[in-house]
Amino acid sequence: MRSLPRSRAALAVVVAGLAATSLAQTAAQPFLTFEHEGLGAMLVDSRDQALKNALAMLPARVGELPSEIGDMPPEAAGLLQLFLHTIARPARVAILYDGENPSGGFFGYGFVASVECGGEEEVNEVRDAVLGVAAMIAEENGAEIPLEPSERFEGMSEMMLPFGLLSFGPREAATGWRYEIVVGTVNDPDAVFASPPSLIEARGFESVATATLDFRAMTPLARIATNMAGAQAPQVGEFVTRFEEMGLVGDDAIRMDFQAGFTPGASVSRFVMRDAAAHAEALSLPREPLTKAELSAVPSDAFGATIGRASFDSVEQMLDEMAANGLPVYDALDEFEGMTGVDLIEDVLHALGGTFALYNAESTGGGSLLSMVAMMSVEDHEAFSGAMHKLSGVANGMLADSGEQAAKYVRLDSWTDSAGAELITLRFPGLPVPLELSFAFTDGWFIAAPTPQAAVAAARQAMGKGDDGLLANPRFASMYKEHGEGSTGVSFVDTPRTIRDGYPMLALIGSGLSNLVRSPNDPGARDPGMILPLYRDLANDKAVPSVQFTRWEGDDLVTTGFADRSLWVQAGGEMGVASAALPLMLAGIGAAAAAGEEMNFGLGGLAPSPMALVEHARRSFYVDPVAELRATLTTSVTGLQIIGDRWPGVEAGTLGE
Repeated sequence: MRSLPRSRAALAVVVAGLAATSLAQTAAQPFLTFEHEGLGAMLVDSRDQALKNALAMLPARVGELPSEIGDMPPEAAGLLQLFLHTIARPARVAILYDGENPSGGFFGYGFVASVECGGEEEVNEVRDAVLGVAAMIAEENGAEIPLEPSERFEGMSEMMLPFGLLSFGPREAATGWRYEIVVGTVNDPDAVFASPPSLIEARGFESVATATLDFRAMTPLARIATNMAGAQAPQVGEFVTRFEEMGLVGDDAIRMDFQAGFTPGASVSRFVMRDAAAHAEALSLPREPLTKAELSAVPSDAFGATIGRASFDSVEQMLDEMAANGLPVYDALDEFEGMTGVDLIEDVLHALGGTFALYNAESTGGGSLLSMVAMMSVEDHEAFSGAMHKLSGVANGMLADSGEQAAKYVRLDSWTDSAGAELITLRFPGLPVPLELSFAFTDGWFIAAPTPQAAVAAARQAMGKGDDGLLANPRFASMYKEHGEGSTGVSFVDTPRTIRDGYPMLALIGSGLSNLVRSPNDPGARDPGMILPLYRDLANDKAVPSVQFTRWEGDDLVTTGFADRSLWVQAGGEMGVASAALPLMLAGIGAAAAAGEEMNFGLGGLAPSPMALVEHARRSFYVDPVAELRATLTTSVTGLQIIGDRWPGVEAGTLGE
């Protein structure tokens, strides 16, 4: 079955090949490779076995859907079952460039996606299913898909695309049968995966996933783009030059390697940015390691923390580039300085240091959302503090001059803590607003927090008037001593502490999956049992905290991560940290509902009611089933009454008929 003449297909390939040959390299060069050992290899802990078993039941549950969904064709369930089976198997993906032999077109570039199958019978099932879907699509659209037997891969089907070939189907590789999709130039689908990165040397380590990203392979594409743009679009060449400085194209471009797996005691991952030192300035990569004093600015009872270095050079470079392109950014900054007396470049940007921290701790407020703290180091305290106080004075002046009655209820107050920290707090004098966003200034830090208590506690910690800092946390300190010395960035989740807050969400997920895979038709068909282990089996001192360290090793920037072997434990720890923000999300939903209720979607002419917002906020933080039912019924009746008033032909009592 063909609709494209062979001569035309051959011509397209030859043209693409000629374009690529002029940029030929010595061998196929991967841009991206990713390979994993399958779902079974990723759930290795005994505490995840019930989860693994439940996931294996999903295809059987899908097979029941046609009897429950009237419009669902039986073949759709079969395809979905096949898909679920397939994605759980070992798979790999690659994008590569082969300038010496661009026989598949696409200017020498190619893409391959491959999944391992259980044998020839299974791979043929996948082939038949894919060809069946292609035939259905062609029939529904009244078109003809020009498929024919592949000449480059025996057993596959093939068709010509505008710039190259598409091949797909079974292939017997050295490791067994695989189903593959190949687009463009891929002359040897196995060779690109022949040398996976080996980054982790640890006793008993088993690798489950590897990846590479080599930006040198993008150099031919960048040259093609530059040549095609020519003098008509010189900015393309400028972009390519900038990318080359950043190490994203060129012969000296950076390469990234990744590996993840398990040791007998932990989950381990490593990400390496090769030869990054040469491009550190262009990529704003920090070179100086964190000091112990900076790590000590975070209290020891922090259960979720990220600390790192940052560079603001890229901000100034961006401003310079915007100005060079004709945008009046510096005129705007000068105008801002004239209005406020603050030079945002000198007084703010240049006054800041290169270290930031974001954490949540018990000592800053008990560990809730209101305990979260954001910090940035300051090199010029006088300039930065002065700028912030000037800006708060300008804001207060604008409020006073606005003439609005409500303006007297909003104010930024400056004050000093007994420990010597300066603070600015947003207050609402005369109103019971439960909010006092606060900013604190010490000699070395600028601190932002949702409450003055959190800001003061964080300031005292940063001033050395708190505890001994994060390095006094035994779970962090032991891993830092072995793997974190010299880090430019660290992150830490105290999983044994945070899993208690994340466990309720795990219970909901476990129950949802358990119910999903059970059969509604045959109670004895599938029973996954209790998927989630008991709390005491997950939350104990043996749980491994999730920690990441980023540091320089020669010219390479290396990030090493550790976590618990159990996916349940990892997820519970992360959800425990995130749970602090849950009230904020619920309050946002409540506020949106309040706004929608007050607007009545254009059906009511009611003025906004502050009490409605308070009520919805209360209901967001605390759910009373009786009150919720009453509120729902009241809202429904009110809405129906409004509809009846607007459209007399529609009565509340007839809406359900």
